[in-house]
Amino acid sequence: MGKEKFVSNLDNIYRKEFLAVPSTLWSTSNGAIVGEVRSAGRDGSQSRKCHSCDYL
Repeated sequence: MGKEKFVSNLDNIYRKEFLAVPSTLWSTSNGAIVGEVRSAGRDGSQSRKCHSCDYL
């Protein structure tokens, strides 16, 4: 996906860590899978890829 490639190429101090961790499924409280999440960095910020929300 283009957005994931773009984020993966950003130059920042957590890039290597971000690339090393796999994406995990992101689900709602009722268990519906709505996307994927990958996290890196000391504050636990997350990069989200939502299958139904093109702006994330």
